[in-house]
Amino acid sequence: MTMSLNFSLEDSQRFVTEVLDHYAITQPDTIAIENDNLAISYQKLKQLVNDWQQALEQANLPKGLCIGLRFHSQIGHLICHLALLKQNITQVIIDPHDPVQLQQNTVMTLAIDLILQETAENQQQLGCAIHSIESLPDSPQFQVSAKPYSQDSVLVFSGSGTTSSPKHFAFTSTQYAAMLKRGLDAWVIKNQERYFCYSRLNFVFPQRQALLCLSVGACLVLSAKPIPDLIQFVRKRQVEHLLLTANQAQQFILNSPSLKTPTEDLVLPHLKSLQLSSSLIKQRLRSTIMAKVTQQLYILYGANEFGIISMAYPEQVANQPGTVGEVLPNVTVQIMHDGEKTSQPGAIRVTGANMIQGYVADPTASQKSFPDGECYLPNDTGFFTADGQLIIEGRSDDAILYTGVNLYPRALEEVLEAHPAVTEAAVFPISLPDQDDIPVAAVEVNQPIEVKLLLSFCQNQLGWKRPQHIFIIDQLPRNRAGKVLKRQLKEMVESKIRVRS
Repeated sequence: MTMSLNFSLEDSQRFVTEVLDHYAITQPDTIAIENDNLAISYQKLKQLVNDWQQALEQANLPKGLCIGLRFHSQIGHLICHLALLKQNITQVIIDPHDPVQLQQNTVMTLAIDLILQETAENQQQLGCAIHSIESLPDSPQFQVSAKPYSQDSVLVFSGSGTTSSPKHFAFTSTQYAAMLKRGLDAWVIKNQERYFCYSRLNFVFPQRQALLCLSVGACLVLSAKPIPDLIQFVRKRQVEHLLLTANQAQQFILNSPSLKTPTEDLVLPHLKSLQLSSSLIKQRLRSTIMAKVTQQLYILYGANEFGIISMAYPEQVANQPGTVGEVLPNVTVQIMHDGEKTSQPGAIRVTGANMIQGYVADPTASQKSFPDGECYLPNDTGFFTADGQLIIEGRSDDAILYTGVNLYPRALEEVLEAHPAVTEAAVFPISLPDQDDIPVAAVEVNQPIEVKLLLSFCQNQLGWKRPQHIFIIDQLPRNRAGKVLKRQLKEMVESKIRVRS
């Protein structure tokens, strides 16, 4: 479904300006953002963004500055995001929930000059100046550092990875507008309808979807409080469109207390769409959602580096197992084998207008994922059905897809092996019924240590990206060449994890 809007999609600066101006005039009292007990109209949203934009202008920030957004408040994050887009100032998301070391690495790697957050506390904690929008000095003395990306970049994202191997990618205003256009080609939410994404806005995909929500004059529903029962939350807040990862759907929908009571009725019959944004969504999860939750199930397939690639509609999800739907109008997908196009299952190759051409300061990863600078390889394998639907078979490398994010085993192993009690570690994925793969570790140790201490160590270093289970074993199994046999390790621990779960 391609949305028909009269907004410019040539650059993100003009797009944001036109969206805010349009709805502040045509539907000024319509709720743009609803956050628990706070409601912000489109007229008020424009005023808030303009106030922040004016504060940025009055601060006389030097050209070429890179600003990190480190907000706990989703509303504060979104307003700052929009104000910076209107100013064409480079911005980077810094998740305040990440370990401090990971935040410091992001500041250093991406040459962030200034961090904006709710308060101006902890000025030197992350290695650069930290201010609130109110505390910005009139004549700042910020030192603009050399950047590992183009000065035309307006957004720099940290993507998949851990403390050892995150990948960063930068978008110009034109490239980000092109990604927004691809998102609108897969948009089903209409004016004044209510939309909620469970993931916070300090992640790439939810932030982009929030902007698209505003671009159609819909209501963005947020929550600053924990949600004990997502189904009850959706009912109470009258959410009409719900966006989840496959893991979130399993954890917060299928395990919801509201589904424990036997019933033949759908628990969310009013939903106009439940969108799952993952390529590897097991058929049992799809079928259970359509049988018990809603029949309006959409599957979105895409990547942070590119945006939405394809979308499956409910009738396709119901009738074609494993589908991620048809490729969007402005996207080309080819199935490749040994460098040639094939009609058989193979590696997925994606092209689209104004896409990025590589990662920031990582030529090795760039060559792997953007081999010719004109295509993107998402490391997925798949094939097309006779009627043109794309089927994803799996990952073409050893990345662990966990809660919609790629985790790389070696990076987790390096963290574990930094512990003085660990001699060697092996990390691998374990598949549980109706869930994403989870990262699991087996370790050799050189002194007695409790597993809970290793889990705590990883939590401090990696946060939610840590291994979910750790097993201490006498000796890692190896082949004759000394390579650890991870398949054998998986067989050794799978049954134990299922018992624990």
